[in-house]
Amino acid sequence: MAVTAATRPVLRHRFDVMGSTAEVTLVGGAPKAMSAAVARLHELDRRWSRFRPDSEISRLNADAGRPVPVSPETVLLVDLAQQGWRRTDGRYDPTLLAAVRRAGYTDDFARLRAVATPLPDAAVHDPRTCGRIIIDEVAGTIALPDGGGFDPGGIGKGLAADLVSADVAARGIPGGCVNIGGDLRAWGRGPRDDRWRVAAADRTVAVTDAGVATSGTERRTWVVAGRRMHHLIDPTTLDPADTGATAVTVIASAAWQAEVYALAALLSGPVRACADLRRWGVDGLVVDDRGRVRTSRRLRRRP
Repeated sequence: MAVTAATRPVLRHRFDVMGSTAEVTLVGGAPKAMSAAVARLHELDRRWSRFRPDSEISRLNADAGRPVPVSPETVLLVDLAQQGWRRTDGRYDPTLLAAVRRAGYTDDFARLRAVATPLPDAAVHDPRTCGRIIIDEVAGTIALPDGGGFDPGGIGKGLAADLVSADVAARGIPGGCVNIGGDLRAWGRGPRDDRWRVAAADRTVAVTDAGVATSGTERRTWVVAGRRMHHLIDPTTLDPADTGATAVTVIASAAWQAEVYALAALLSGPVRACADLRRWGVDGLVVDDRGRVRTSRRLRRRP
C-alpha cells in the first residue's frame, strides 16, 4: 500500500521506526514540522516497543499483576486496544504475546532471521485477559493481569500515525500523511488535489481525513521447524491465522481503528469479513488465498 506520487510541492522524509519503514509527507510543510514529526515517532517507539527492555510496554509485561506508572500516551494505547477487543467481541486481542513468542516472533522483525527459534511458552490463553487489564487514568498506571502480556503490534503504529498527524496539523500544516509500514493517517489537502490516493489490493482508493491499515499474512513471515509462520495470531487456535483471507485493508476515521478492524476482519475469513466491516461501519477490501478481492459496497469498482 503506497500513496501515489505528488504533483504539488511537498516535503517528504523516509526513515526506519517501529520495526518498519515510515514516510511522512507534508503538503506546504516546513522542516521544523518534519523534524518534530520524526522525533515524536521515535519517542513513541521508545515507549511502546516490546523489544526494548526499558520501554513502558516491556515494564508492563515484566511487572504483570502490579500497577505500573506509564505516560498518558501509553494509557491511551492500552485503553483503545481494550476498546478494540470489546468492539470485535475478542477477535482482536492484544494480549496474545505468549502465542506470538511461541510462533517465533521473538525479536524486532528487522533482526529476525528467516528461520526463527520459538520460545517454549505454553499454548494457553484466557480469552478474558484483555478485559481484566486495570487502567487508572487518574494515577497514570496500568496493571496487566498476573501472567498476562501486552503486544502493541499494529495498533501502536496506527495510533502513532494518528497522534503525529494531530501534532503536525496543530502546527498549521494544511495537509499531510504519516505512513508507518502501510498503516497511515492522512488529513487536509493531498499532493494532487483535496484527496489522498492510496493503492490497496487491485485498485486505488481516494480518502480525505482518514486512517488506512492493512493486515496480511504474506509480508512478515519466517520458518519454524519447516512451517511457514506469520505474526497474526488467531485467538481461537493460538496459532498463526489460516482463515482463507490473506490480506484486509480498512479505511476508518482513525488509523488505530483501521488496524483493529483489519485484523479482526482477516480473522473472520473472506466470506464473513465484508459483512463484519459493514457492521462495524467501516469500508474495506478483503483478499482471499486465491487472490480474489471482495469489497464493502462503497469500494466496489465502478462499471
